[in-house]
This record gives sequence, C-alpha cells and structure tokens, in this order.
Amino acid sequence: YQECPRDSQKLNGLYQDTSPFEFLMQEIVIIRHGKAVDRADWTEDDWLRPLTSRGRKDFSYFLESIRPCLPNLNWIVTGFLKRGYQSAEIVTETLKAPAWEQFDCVAEDYHFETIWSQIFENRSGVGAIVGHNPALGLLINDLLEIESRTPIIDLKKGEVCHLKKNGTHYKLKALYSPKKTSQILATFQGKSH
Repeated sequence: YQECPRDSQKLNGLYQDTSPFEFLMQEIVIIRHGKAVDRADWTEDDWLRPLTSRGRKDFSYFLESIRPCLPNLNWIVTGFLKRGYQSAEIVTETLKAPAWEQFDCVAEDYHFETIWSQIFENRSGVGAIVGHNPALGLLINDLLEIESRTPIIDLKKGEVCHLKKNGTHYKLKALYSPKKTSQILATFQGKSH
C-alpha cells in the first residue's frame, strides 16, 4: 500500500475549517471477505482466488446470526478480487441489501482520497465496504482519525467492523468475529431451558 494521510491538503481544502467526516454517512460497515482457498493451494492469478464452499457457507451463517445487530444497508461496494465480490454477493443475499458495485479503489493498494472521491463523496445512507487487508485496516484508522499507518484493527477473514458517527467523528460501535460468534452460539445452543 501507499501511505495517504487522512489530513492531506486536498482533502482538508475541500471543507475549510470543518472535519471532512462531517458530511459522510452516519454509519459504515467494513467487512473482510470470507475464507478463501489457501494461497499455497492456488496456482492461478491471486485476483481469481475464490472463497471455499465452506467459507461461503460459514460467512453466510455468520452474517445471518449478526443480522439483527447491523443497520439496513443502502449501498455495498467491493473491489475486483474474486473472493471480495463473492463475499459482497453473500452480504447482499443474506442482509437483503441492494446490489453491490465494484471499484478499483477497494483493493490492496490503499488511497483514502480515492475512496473518498469514488465512494464516500457520491453516496448517502448506510453503506458497506467489502474488501481486503491491509486496505480495510487503514481505512478504519483513517475513519477513526488514527494517525498510525499500522492498522489498529486487523480484520480477520469474515470479520465485520461497524462504525457509527458521534457528532463529526466516527467511533467503533461493534466488531463482530465469526469465530467468537460461533463459540457464543454453540454455548447457548448447548444449554437447555
């Protein structure tokens, strides 16, 4: 990835004395793709590496289990890597959300200004970005206004980060993990009432 600080001249120049986030949507859901075929087992172009059948099933089950906790989505964007757009399809189907769109800027090379101009500047409502690390971690840092170029939240496969605006700044509302969620569900399903 290439470093692109959130407080760049171009971005700050757009809004003078206000935070650029003042005009963004109230909530953003950031989702890492589900479990894909291992790189070691894949001989073709990495852009074509798909989700495993188990990865598709587990990701769908996980999203269904957290669906009551998530906001209704007005838009979904993803990149052109197969495992990303396959995950976006599952998000659309499971969460009963609008069709997803693809953008070059949702990939491994991360540039906040590009995401701003191609995605955030042209959308309203609640949205989801389905993608890959390290780009998602860096996006979370930028939205939380964390200066570090080391992601504070390193999303694991299938994890969901829900950010909600508090005034003009984003705060972490929830972080959902497929592994932890399945452990919790197994605990409750094992108890008889």
